Amino acid sequence: MLTFFFSNLKGMRFEYFIGIDIAKKSLDVILLKEAKKVWYKRICNDPRELDSLKNELQQVEGFSFQNALFCMEHTGVYSNFILSFLDDHKANAWVVHGMHIKQSMGMVRGKSDKVDACRIASFAFKNQFEAKLWKPERLVITQLKQLVALRERFINNKNALTVHINENGPFMQKNIVAKIKKLSQSSINPLQKAIKKVELDIKALVKTDPVLNELFNIVTSVPGVGQVTASKVIAVTNEFTNITEAKKFACYAGVAPFEHTSGTSIRGKSRVSHKACKPAKHALHMAALTVLRYDYELGKYYKRKVEEGKPKMSVLNAVRNKIILRIFACVRDQRKYDFSYNT
Repeated sequence: MLTFFFSNLKGMRFEYFIGIDIAKKSLDVILLKEAKKVWYKRICNDPRELDSLKNELQQVEGFSFQNALFCMEHTGVYSNFILSFLDDHKANAWVVHGMHIKQSMGMVRGKSDKVDACRIASFAFKNQFEAKLWKPERLVITQLKQLVALRERFINNKNALTVHINENGPFMQKNIVAKIKKLSQSSINPLQKAIKKVELDIKALVKTDPVLNELFNIVTSVPGVGQVTASKVIAVTNEFTNITEAKKFACYAGVAPFEHTSGTSIRGKSRVSHKACKPAKHALHMAALTVLRYDYELGKYYKRKVEEGKPKMSVLNAVRNKIILRIFACVRDQRKYDFSYNT
């Protein structure tokens, strides 16, 4: 799996802009010269088809991979072939969150793969000076992400079995509940073993790479942050190269509060966004619950705010943000957490 390392392109100017709408089986490609459409092509999402794309691009007068900006939405594994192709040709690739493109373009009528590709190309042209280049991550981070994702799938499957029993059990006959528990346990036990095995594999993988191991030791030195939380944070930030600021990570994880206002007369309560990376948010939530038991300063902070009348979940969210600030401060300074240093 490929993912993202970004470098800023401020000051660079491109002549050609290629918008690519990615689907599981196809790629819709539109080439713009400045803001003018040159051609449109649909190809299969297959490495063998990309050679034909290369040939057609090189037939365009003045085109080169160095003076063009390829832009696409983040589509997970579906983008692997095109990103590998662009990396092989040292092309400029910009991978953007779909919501960013939609917000930038405003209300646009019509919906098709061809239209979407055109919108992406237009977005690249209009925002070229804000572009951030994609580069492949290190193999060890790819492996870490795969193990973290596998653990999450095992956890979700286990929870699907246990939550059903816990929530519905009181409303069911006891003999039926007992039978369901027995049957479910036959699946839960292997899942628990699989989860432990993946966690051991993550620990072993981290130790194989000195750079990752050092980063892991720094992150886990923060109170409340264990192997699971550290693995998730390091994976989603690509070793803190994709996301370099605590505030941006808080937004990504859905724990950054936003004000809701209208003019000067209507003012709503600050609240977090529901558009978030739920696994990262859950990991931070568990870290916050842990740190309240073992960190005197944060425990005292939580108790004081609750006694002042603040909602418990609001205060707990503030604790999550403090954990994020501590993690990013330690990574920035390349040091382990010092209890005399309060964030």
